[in-house]
Amino acid sequence: GISAAENGNTFSLMRTITTTQLGFFSQNNRFGRLSEINSMMSNSIGTVSGDTIIHGKFVFEMVPSPPTDAELRQGYTITATRNVTGEGIIYKYGINQSGEIRQILP
Repeated sequence: GISAAENGNTFSLMRTITTTQLGFFSQNNRFGRLSEINSMMSNSIGTVSGDTIIHGKFVFEMVPSPPTDAELRQGYTITATRNVTGEGIIYKYGINQSGEIRQILP
């Protein structure tokens, strides 16, 4: 199963993303795309792959992908999905501009 450490690490990262988004919004009057937020966080989210970012066994992405500037003025949604082949269970968490982390799957 998923380890508590891995979960805690992802939650901590999502909280840091939320804080970074607030700073980005105050400077740009819109929230940031994942790549922009990753850059502000010295690439600590992970490795950019197209519109997603790989962090260990989690894939971070925005919904919609990629969002427009107009959408980013209203808010944002970022999901973190852990889908390890052979384990059967998909874990998926989401955050938005409210800063609340919610479990989407399982």
